[in-house]
Amino acid sequence: MREIDTVGRFGGEEFVILLPETDLKWAKMVAERICAAIREKPVEGAGTVTGSIGVATFPNDAQDKTRLFELADQALFLAKHRGRNQVCTVTEDLLPTLADGGEEKFKHAMKQDIRMGPAAVLDASEAADKDGAGKTIEKVGAKGGSIDLSSGLDVEVVKEKGLLGLLAQLVRQVEEHSAYTPERSKRAYSYASRIAQSLHLAKDHTEVVSLAAVMCNIGKMVVPEDILKKADNLNEEDRVYINQVPHAGAKFLEPARLLSKISPVVEAYQEHWDGSGYPNGLKGDVIPIESRIVSLVDAYTAMTSERPYREAFSKEEAIKLIQEGSGKEWDPRIVKIFLSILSKEPEAGEKAEAAE
Repeated sequence: MREIDTVGRFGGEEFVILLPETDLKWAKMVAERICAAIREKPVEGAGTVTGSIGVATFPNDAQDKTRLFELADQALFLAKHRGRNQVCTVTEDLLPTLADGGEEKFKHAMKQDIRMGPAAVLDASEAADKDGAGKTIEKVGAKGGSIDLSSGLDVEVVKEKGLLGLLAQLVRQVEEHSAYTPERSKRAYSYASRIAQSLHLAKDHTEVVSLAAVMCNIGKMVVPEDILKKADNLNEEDRVYINQVPHAGAKFLEPARLLSKISPVVEAYQEHWDGSGYPNGLKGDVIPIESRIVSLVDAYTAMTSERPYREAFSKEEAIKLIQEGSGKEWDPRIVKIFLSILSKEPEAGEKAEAAE
């Protein structure tokens, strides 16, 4: 970057670069060099990360800054839609696409793009543990209503690689994006761990469940903030975004080998016991037990958290809703265990006295 150039953050996961006195040819060259630099510097513990860039020029593409940003953003979406790890310009790529297929076709492509997950994609093929430390953890799927953890999840290796620190930062961003407090993640981790222990799940299973309860909402980064904070009922278009959250979160986690076992848990955490959930309409014991735990914990912590459009439900109100959803949304056995855990929690007044 030159001294006259400006780099800044733009939104939750995007950056903007202003290049004064630069024509399209040179702007595209700079963008391609940035993509190459990102690709060639692996993230420790995760592997290769790729970038997608949209380029718009002033005054050729737009006469005002608002339109310029809109076009650059659309060019970025096009780069992601074409497979990521590339540069698309308004003049050479976006406008011909609009002319060829029409604006409605491109809007549909932009909507479909949310299924591809967050902008930074971890490349599983290059995410190997190159120094040989710890165990190589391969991607696994659902097996008999549970996740096959036979190879084990070495959490110490994850910590050594710094991946949990990276994901903790992402979780904080999701909480800010969704207007949740950090306290929610701590509660989710604790509840999930206690339920798993009550079910006598193995240590590896318990750790996966606990981490999944914290990370299950990472996919919300693909949902516009105004939808997450919307006070009115969601419309059909809003639901398209919301219904992609589990899949987007799973796709984000899947390529990082040290976290690949969390991915299928996140993929199924919005499935319902009676088969009415999403994204795959799984039912009963077909839903991984880890996902069933995360589903209940996520629902309860959401109910008892203050939202921009409503106050937090009281503990009693949330328990009543969970009881009503037992056998419908949630596994009755897990509901029974969770309610037992909640019944043993000290009330707010008792906590205050203990603190004194």
